[in-house]
Amino acid sequence: MKKQGVCVQTYRRAYSTGSVDTSTWLEIDSSLNANASGVEIFDSCGQVMELGYGASSAEQRLMLVKPGGTDGHIVPAGLHAGMRVCYRGVSAASGTDGELVINFYK
Repeated sequence: MKKQGVCVQTYRRAYSTGSVDTSTWLEIDSSLNANASGVEIFDSCGQVMELGYGASSAEQRLMLVKPGGTDGHIVPAGLHAGMRVCYRGVSAASGTDGELVINFYK
């Protein structure tokens, strides 16, 4: 998807504040403040991760995130205002170093 639209929300986390592992979903937002038709992700931890949504203990994968993120592209997401958004590791190793930035676009 071309970079267009309006960024309605941004999430930023340094992995030095706590690792992201393969067993527990990290809550990005308990309730998105607006619909998000796309996401742009930068993740420098060097691991395969996944972006998900849904209630705690009932999360669903929205997309796999390759090391580095979405290469500056906005990827279709179809998230709705009020949805809980989360993130976790897929690779055997957890993300312990680097930074995660997620921009949500309408």
